[in-house]
Amino acid sequence: MGDCLQEFNAKHNVNATVTQLRAKFRYLQDQFFRVRGEKIDATKDSEKVVVYPRYWELLLEHFENEEPQRHASVDRDDTRPISNDSQIPSMPVRRRKNSLEVATIQQNQQSVVSSNADAVCGIAEKLEVIHTTQREMARFLDSIKESMDLSNEAIRGLQQRLNQSNQVNATLLEFLQR
Repeated sequence: MGDCLQEFNAKHNVNATVTQLRAKFRYLQDQFFRVRGEKIDATKDSEKVVVYPRYWELLLEHFENEEPQRHASVDRDDTRPISNDSQIPSMPVRRRKNSLEVATIQQNQQSVVSSNADAVCGIAEKLEVIHTTQREMARFLDSIKESMDLSNEAIRGLQQRLNQSNQVNATLLEFLQR
């Protein structure tokens, strides 16, 4: 499994553990058998809908000829003694990996919390920009409304003066026609 792990890590430029690869393998295998079971159920019941994952073709290619059972090489725990002097010599590799996994999980959780906090701060900043923009738009719309009200008032005043001018002109025309 070590060669496979090193090959996987090198190919994908990651630092995955054997346990992580096993968990992912089991997850994909379980997903394949679950979807295959749903597919069989759907042939019996036409109302059932099967939702295939995007990578269904890869799952089908890899797991198609397997029975729903585990691979012995995937389920086997590695219990070789640790050769690292900093660890207890009799501690199995599995326990050491678990403690490393716990540390990795804690680091991942801290990075997730940190990235979530950064995301929340980013969202808060964006919301503040949106609120500021909305306030500016409201002020702008208020000033436009005020300008329109003043324009309408000026137009009404001009209309009244025009009506008065028309009355004066009509009176003057009447006077001149006598």
